[in-house]
Parts: sequence; structure tokens; C-alpha cells
Amino acid sequence: MLFLLLASALNATGTVRAAGEQRLRCAADARDLAHPALGTLPYEEARVYFVAEDGTVLKTAAVTQRLRHGVYYIPWELAFGDRTPAGTRRIYLVHNHPGGNPALSESDIRLGSFWAARAAEEGIALDLLAITPSGDYTSLHESGQLRPVPKGLATALDYAGYVLAPGVQMAGSRLMEAARTLVR
Repeated sequence: MLFLLLASALNATGTVRAAGEQRLRCAADARDLAHPALGTLPYEEARVYFVAEDGTVLKTAAVTQRLRHGVYYIPWELAFGDRTPAGTRRIYLVHNHPGGNPALSESDIRLGSFWAARAAEEGIALDLLAITPSGDYTSLHESGQLRPVPKGLATALDYAGYVLAPGVQMAGSRLMEAARTLVR
């Protein structure tokens, strides 16, 4: 099961690529762009595309921790105010399922729905996709699995769960790796 808990494009596990000539007009275009990089990996990885109204890719983030069953990504651009590239109207969050099952996990659906609601507050459409080695994919929007997000305390608790908890976990993992290196 994937825990795609969205880490910034600027964090230590991701890289940012400059805007290119690619045009993304739908989920299938995002799959086509991501598949060459993600399709054959033995671990989960993600590409995040920030897209203008005309389909121009404004920013691409590559995110990985080289985990077999998960990739953590926190969209700082949405989490702490509008920090998305100017003109962003769509965000495609594309990750691979190396096992070949294109179905979105329960975690994918909950997380994608949460961040889609947050993006909508900024006037941005966010779609989460899972792709397989064969090129099959499932889109949260196209599959009709987008769920309404509760308001109030439930949203605050989800926010803490999707932003604070993974951030602490990632930092703790990095500290443990550093400690192991020092001990060797």
C-alpha cells in the first residue's frame, strides 16, 4: 500500500526540473510523461507536475525514498500557503505501483482527496495517478474515487497526519541513517 504523503519538491529526497515544452491536458498525458522514468522502477517514486491552463508544465518535482511500498510527498506549495508556480491551474501527482496493480489504495484515495480539496481552495485541480510497468493507470478523478473532505476538527487532524507526522518520520529516518553512518 502506498503512503503518498506528499515531501516538497525542494526537500532532500526530491529534485526540481525546469519547465519544459511538454503539454499536459489530461491524466493520460501525465501518465505518458511519467511512465518512461517510473515504469520499470522496482520501488515507488513520484513525479509532480505543476501545469498552466494551456497545459504547459511549469515545474516538475521528482520524489523518492526508494521504498518498495511507499513514497512520502508533502506539497509544501499547498501546505503552507500558495507557493505554487505562478499560473498553476492543475497539479498531477503521478506515482508508480511496481507490483503492476493500477488500483488506488485506500491511502491513495484519502490522501489524494485531502490534497485535491486543499488545492481547490487555491483554484487548482489536483489529480493523483497510479501507473504500472505496463502503462496502465488509474486516476483519482477519472475513476470517480474522489471523496468529500470533512471540515473542522477532522480536517485539522488530517492536516496534522498528512503534514506533521510524515515530516517527523522523514526527519527521524534521516537522523537514524546519519547515526548508523557514524557508528560504522
